[in-house]
Amino acid sequence: MNTNRYADFRFRQKFRVSSSYLRRIQMGIAVTLVAFLLGGIFARDIKGYHFIGNPDRQFQLPRDLREVSGLAVSEDGRLLAHNDESGTIYIISPQDDFTFKRFYLGSPVIRGDFEGIAIKQDTLFLVTSSGTLVRFIEGAEEEHVPYQKIHTGLSSKYNVEGLTYDSESNSLLLACKASIKKGHKMMKVVYAFSLRDYQLSSEPYLTFQEKKITREADIKHFSPSAIERHPQRGTFFILSAHEPAILEMTGNGQILNVTKLNKKLHPQPEGLAITSEGIIYIANEGGKHFAKLISYLPKN
Repeated sequence: MNTNRYADFRFRQKFRVSSSYLRRIQMGIAVTLVAFLLGGIFARDIKGYHFIGNPDRQFQLPRDLREVSGLAVSEDGRLLAHNDESGTIYIISPQDDFTFKRFYLGSPVIRGDFEGIAIKQDTLFLVTSSGTLVRFIEGAEEEHVPYQKIHTGLSSKYNVEGLTYDSESNSLLLACKASIKKGHKMMKVVYAFSLRDYQLSSEPYLTFQEKKITREADIKHFSPSAIERHPQRGTFFILSAHEPAILEMTGNGQILNVTKLNKKLHPQPEGLAITSEGIIYIANEGGKHFAKLISYLPKN
């Protein structure tokens, strides 16, 4: 990896969009102040979520996001989403009645089997099912921005489906549907890709037994589609898409909760994001229909 080249790319991008970047910083400060005030209410008292009952809000996503595949939340509270075929990034603003903009990776736009999106400050990442990362900076509306590919060491045999940034370990966490390593073939695994040295962890960062999850949720298979770390609870939430379910687990592998999701509301949940206030957003693929974004407030 040519770090000098990427540093120059970062400088050119940030200089070119400096005015919009400053506006995002100002918005971020405002959102952070609100989050700080709400944090006193939410952070200590979050006891979980009513995933079985009615959600807080439902929102229809744009037509181009019918096959939505990944979801992330920025420091200023905006949601970033993408589909599973094209490097087109949608930015959704819940604060502004879910208005959105979009920008593109490359010209022509990069194609691939994209499965997740993550954010570290002003740097964004996509991941493909074969474990390749795509790194880029946010663009202006309808802008085509440069990108860089990074190979993690995983392959299509792992079938990577989820991506998130974990600030505690300063790494990207990659949730996999499969594992080919001896001793892990009956497990679901999450690997960590360090953003300090750009190396993949030799052993999984998280593991759990699928049979235990399926038994508790009364489903046949649990196939991870997204992963996020809760900003207050410090636990990990993992989605399953084909048989809709969500689990919460600790960093040492203890399963805290497993909930089978309402298939009418969540026909195929693919994206997951958790705001600083503890609001959970789940993006559901629409197939022939419009995809939906559904939110859940924490219970206190």
